[in-house]
Amino acid sequence: GKGSVRGGAGGSFGDIVMEPDQVSPETLRDKAVAFEGFLLKRGDVWKSWKRRYFKIIDHYLIWYAAPDSATHIKSFNMLNAFAVDFVEDEKWKKPFCLEIGSPGRNLILSCDSFNEQYEWVAHLRDTLSPYLQQSLE
Repeated sequence: GKGSVRGGAGGSFGDIVMEPDQVSPETLRDKAVAFEGFLLKRGDVWKSWKRRYFKIIDHYLIWYAAPDSATHIKSFNMLNAFAVDFVEDEKWKKPFCLEIGSPGRNLILSCDSFNEQYEWVAHLRDTLSPYLQQSLE
């Protein structure tokens, strides 16, 4: 069997324990980068778009001011995410967007091309929890 999630498939996330989003540079130091590149990120508070350098390391999506930055600005724990989706251009008035859904917040990113969008979605989906990956197949 595939097992079950408490609260049913569409249930609330009230009983889910959130993993910490922030990760220390030490934790990341010797880990391989699965995928990386520039993306536009929509701000949480100010809804402006900023170009950031993103890396997928382990199950974290991490962003930096520049590719050679020693320390990252922020990280997002993909184990908290429940979906990585393609988004219609009209929704955010930007091309090639993708949205990472999580109980805490949604991350909205814009890529430079359809190919990049497709690759980012594929790589990000690889980092979702194994249970979710089963349900995506």
